[in-house]
Amino acid sequence: MTTHHSPFREDALEGKRILITGGGSGLGAEMALHLAEHGAEVHLWGRRESALAETQERIHATAPDRVHYQRQ
Repeated sequence: MTTHHSPFREDALEGKRILITGGGSGLGAEMALHLAEHGAEVHLWGRRESALAETQERIHATAPDRVHYQRQ
C-alpha cells in the first residue's frame, strides 16, 4: 500500500482515529496520507471543501474507507 519507504509497519496505527485540522492541503494533507497508509482512520477538517474532497480522493486511492472530511 505504501508508495515510499517507511520504517513502520503498514498496520502500526490500526484502530487509531486521528483528526487533522488544515488537512486539505500542504503538510496536513501529506500527514493524513501517510497516517492512513499505516492503518489510521483520518478525519480532515478545513475551510475549503474542494481541497478536502481532493485530498480525500487521493487518500481513498491507497487507503479506502480510512478517510473522512468536514468543512469548518
